[in-house]
Amino acid sequence: GFLLMVEGARIDMALHWANAHRSFQELAEMDEAVKVAVAKTDPEETLILVTADHSHTMTIQGYPERGAPILGVAERSAATGIPYTTLFFANGASWKYYVDGKDVKWEDPSLVDTQAVDYKQMVGIFRDTDDSETHGGEDVAIYALGTWAHLLTGVHEQPYVYHAVLYALGLGPYAGVHQGQGRGGQQGQEVEKASTRTDTTLTTVLTTVVLGALPAGLFLFR
Repeated sequence: GFLLMVEGARIDMALHWANAHRSFQELAEMDEAVKVAVAKTDPEETLILVTADHSHTMTIQGYPERGAPILGVAERSAATGIPYTTLFFANGASWKYYVDGKDVKWEDPSLVDTQAVDYKQMVGIFRDTDDSETHGGEDVAIYALGTWAHLLTGVHEQPYVYHAVLYALGLGPYAGVHQGQGRGGQQGQEVEKASTRTDTTLTTVLTTVVLGALPAGLFLFR
């Protein structure tokens, strides 16, 4: 058997730069990697996982017109009349604000190409290095395909992922569990019970990097 890990690290890097365009490009490349993995493996003997270890502070704001590009402008501020972009970061280094008399305003994004590959989105809180946008705090999902994929659906506690993989491989405390048994029964309860033990080893939990709820880690087990 083997383990292959593919990490879309530049998704994370682009988001630290508040550069949504590049993060989406890298996400599309990760999608292609998943397609290749699916095409080249047998789901009867391979478990494919796509997951992440954190989100970022990027969010969607406003009500852009139907059909508007995700990298475009959403609406105009009721206070200043200046447009703002659909995508926005809670913090980062791309500071676009200035003082106009007694008012604080921001650069008008409709006057530049917000879909350019180098464009950096607006941020709410200024941080002083180019890669300074921080991670977010949302739950991230794990997606599974292939043998024992039913053990991993949606969002799980991190230790559960570790134990589910061990169970699927029949390793560690689950050595020999698959002998003479099908795929029904109590596997989920067994894994859940084991994953709540205080002696669970967390250092080998499968994690990579992600943007928002978008996956950036691909794992293949055979």
